[in-house]
Amino acid sequence: MLLNPLLKPTKSKIMKRYLSISIFLFCLHIVNAQISTTFNFKNKLLKKKGEKWLIADKTHPEKYYKVDSKVITVKFKALSKDGLDKLKGKFNIKLIRKASTGYADIEIPPNYDILQFAEILQGLDYIENVDINAFGEYGVFTPNDTYL
Repeated sequence: MLLNPLLKPTKSKIMKRYLSISIFLFCLHIVNAQISTTFNFKNKLLKKKGEKWLIADKTHPEKYYKVDSKVITVKFKALSKDGLDKLKGKFNIKLIRKASTGYADIEIPPNYDILQFAEILQGLDYIENVDINAFGEYGVFTPNDTYL
């Protein structure tokens, strides 16, 4: 039972409301999908699109490469095993490979984002350098080989 028959919404009013809300939600979704977050890490431009990070090419800033979100490279201040042991104890990391130069590739712990983990490592006093790895490409060139 309605108190005022003039307040009863008509079908056209309901459809207009439904259409207005649908258009608003669609536009909101489009705007949200196009938003990307950019960060600078050690003079490198990183952009997050969806769940993956991209890194800008230094010579062609409009070109981006996918960041390896599972591995990060660090250089310890001393060539001793102490820095690696400290990292293993603090973050429970897995060593992938270590070079005689002091650089080591380590697996990023599962609960960390690549940029978040890189910034944490950069702040540690026993780490000299942190590098974020990306999947790139070799220079595009035409080989000078007649048998190719």
